[in-house]
Amino acid sequence: MQGPEYPEALDYLLVWLTQVHGRSGAGMNGPAPLNPLVLESMARLKGWRVTSDEADALLTLDAVLLAPGVEEAEDAD
Repeated sequence: MQGPEYPEALDYLLVWLTQVHGRSGAGMNGPAPLNPLVLESMARLKGWRVTSDEADALLTLDAVLLAPGVEEAEDAD
């Protein structure tokens, strides 16, 4: 995977992403977006302790992999 530079301390997120991306099944348009239940199950199986921020990052990174170049809408919260 290529992309912008990031701190080495976040390498583990890239490893986790490669293990969960594409594991939520597929639909007519290809791989389905990462399902939080899939992330939770993988974390349990692998012994990961995923924080809320890490889960948000993985969901966002997965969305970018599914639709590169499409900016995510900002939250209205």
